[in-house]
Amino acid sequence: MTAQAKADPKSTPDSSIDPISEAVQKAGGLVVSAVKQGQGLTLDAARTAADANSSLMAGVRLDPRTDKLPDVAALTTYSFDLAIELLTAQRDFAAELASVLTPAKPA
Repeated sequence: MTAQAKADPKSTPDSSIDPISEAVQKAGGLVVSAVKQGQGLTLDAARTAADANSSLMAGVRLDPRTDKLPDVAALTTYSFDLAIELLTAQRDFAAELASVLTPAKPA
C-alpha cells in the first residue's frame, strides 16, 4: 500500500463536493460571519445606549403599568422556538417534495 492510500480522508480534499456547492458553502460562511460581526457591533451600541439611558432616567418615576408588560426576553425565546419549529417543518416538506419530484437515476 502506498503512503497516499493510507492518507487520512479527513485531511484530503473531498472530491465529491462540486465547485458550486463549495462556493455556496464558503459564501454562506462569509455571510454568517458578517452577520455575527454586525450583531456584535449592534450589541455594543445597545449597551452604550442603555447605560446612557439609565443615567438619564435615574430618579424618574416609571408608569406603574409597565410591570404588566410581557417579558421581552421570554417573548423573544418563544418567537425563535416557534420559528425553528416552522423552519424544520418547511425543510422536511421541501426535502420530501424534492425527493418526489426528482427523477430516479438509472442504475
